[in-house]
Amino acid sequence: MLHDFLLGERLTAAVPHGATPADLTFPFEGRTLALRDAASMLAAEPDPARRAALDAARAPTAARRAREADANAAALSDTARKLGQGDLPSIAAVLRRASPGELAALASATLDATGPAYCLAMEALARGEAGVPLSATHLRDLPRILRASHEPKAHPASRLADDGRAAAAATGVELSARVKLDDRATPGKSQRPLTVPVRVPDDVRLSAMPSGGASEARAFLHELGVALFLSGIRTSGVEPRRLGSPAVTATWGHLLEALSADPVWLGERSGMTGHALAREIKAAQAERLHAVRMQAARLLREVERQRGVASDATGDGTVLARALCRPVSAEDAARWPLPRDPLLSSADALRGALLAAQIEARLAELGGGPWWRWKGAPGWFAPIWATGSAASPEELARAAGVGALSAEPLARTARARFDAAGW
Repeated sequence: MLHDFLLGERLTAAVPHGATPADLTFPFEGRTLALRDAASMLAAEPDPARRAALDAARAPTAARRAREADANAAALSDTARKLGQGDLPSIAAVLRRASPGELAALASATLDATGPAYCLAMEALARGEAGVPLSATHLRDLPRILRASHEPKAHPASRLADDGRAAAAATGVELSARVKLDDRATPGKSQRPLTVPVRVPDDVRLSAMPSGGASEARAFLHELGVALFLSGIRTSGVEPRRLGSPAVTATWGHLLEALSADPVWLGERSGMTGHALAREIKAAQAERLHAVRMQAARLLREVERQRGVASDATGDGTVLARALCRPVSAEDAARWPLPRDPLLSSADALRGALLAAQIEARLAELGGGPWWRWKGAPGWFAPIWATGSAASPEELARAAGVGALSAEPLARTARARFDAAGW
């Protein structure tokens, strides 16, 4: 575990200018905008013509970022050879405890399993929010289609901390006794929720600045899941407390995050019923599937690159078309390239999300309903969290009683919730 950590640190240090170029800004309508803000601006823009203009303005900077990412991947590869560690696929296999071929197979199976529900959902959302079939949209329209579909009153800022305390209580944890939650609005504080493991397990902190919205609720619940896991570790030694597979930590983040797409949780916490609740469930489930499918696409595409398959935008377009259920031209793919992932870190996020869905389904079986209502949940979480992050994702899956990693439970849950909400 220490070797893996130090190898990752050494390889990362080989990238001379960090993971991205220093200047990721672009001009638009007399302003200088950050590339990272483009997606949120597209989501907030109802005018298709202005979305097209914003997309065209950001394209050169997106291309520059992609070129820098390629250079960084080359630098990692060169350093790996100088260190005598072999090529990047071999290193990724060591770090992920699985071969690139096995990970690519999992990504492909994820796209296959979740495809029917996702494609139907996105077709309905495109027609409802953009007024056109999904095939007539562009990548620039996706942020708008996904965000505009949410019910605004589903996740008010005033309920964020209370929801966190209720979620923690469902796992048997009094939040204030285990995690230092800072939800104050202070100058310079990041809007993004963040868990900081100062000293595991005794000093775990969670920062949030409530502003409301589905994306904030998801991010907060995810970080809460991470914080609850870290503060629940009881084994000694730095390895299971601070090292280990990131997929293990991600699993608990994704499990708590999934509450934002749980119809019973949303109904009870928000008081919404009828059309409003159904609308939020549809949007939340579609976004959950979208996030998983994009991780699968990124992983699959990187393995293709390592195998020398279509390294240009055409290759991105092929994988994106499969993931997004719509044609993707090389021009569109060049403006929205799949991020490089030379060490296949997307495998951790993907396995964590899939394992969380499997655990969610398993606990629902054990409790005869939503896991957060099950009285036996605290007794289930405590011992499995106590062992820390020494296990691999596959070992954690066996310990949780869910068998091999699979996307089928996630697909079944999505389909059932779409059916119940009216799709």
